[in-house]
Amino acid sequence: MAPNVQIFVALLDDGTVAWRPVIAIHESSDIYRIVSDNVDPEGEHWQFQTGELVRCKPNVFADGSKGLVAFEKAPHIVPK
Repeated sequence: MAPNVQIFVALLDDGTVAWRPVIAIHESSDIYRIVSDNVDPEGEHWQFQTGELVRCKPNVFADGSKGLVAFEKAPHIVPK
């Protein structure tokens, strides 16, 4: 099994650009499966949810740090 990695998911309805670090599993290429649970779904609205496959790309944040951000849902992966 692929190791867990940290990716960032956009927070919706926050009023500013904000990101939540979440744990994901690298599935293939630029596709990751989010495995973190949103412990405050009423107060924090993630762009993508637990269990979803997402495509990620490198990003430089406002503070100069770097990380992978989820930017769209990925197609379903058929197991081998």
